[in-house]
Amino acid sequence: MIGTVGLKGLEIICVIGAFDEERVRRQPLRLNIAMTCDFAPAVADDRLSAAVNYAEVVGLLTDLAESGRFHLIESFAERAAAALLAHFATVQEVELEVEKPQAVPAADCAFVRIRRSR
Repeated sequence: MIGTVGLKGLEIICVIGAFDEERVRRQPLRLNIAMTCDFAPAVADDRLSAAVNYAEVVGLLTDLAESGRFHLIESFAERAAAALLAHFATVQEVELEVEKPQAVPAADCAFVRIRRSR
């Protein structure tokens, strides 16, 4: 029973950026996360403990972004995908898009999109 679970538009406020002015203020990141996983354990038990817990996803990625103080959204995306794969045993693949709305004034956002699997 393979399926996809995820979150769209998750906003995390953190220090991220390569320029000096970005290193002294927090700014938003928006994340779109899709995780391919086996639904069978969750469906069989109908228990949250057998599924991907969205609150755990939010906590994991928020902690990573806030503590990492990354320079590049590429670096954050790689670490975030690795953390999700490590934390959730049923997740086989992660597709992650990280948007940085304040990166380029003339654009809605700068973004990176990656796909990583076991």
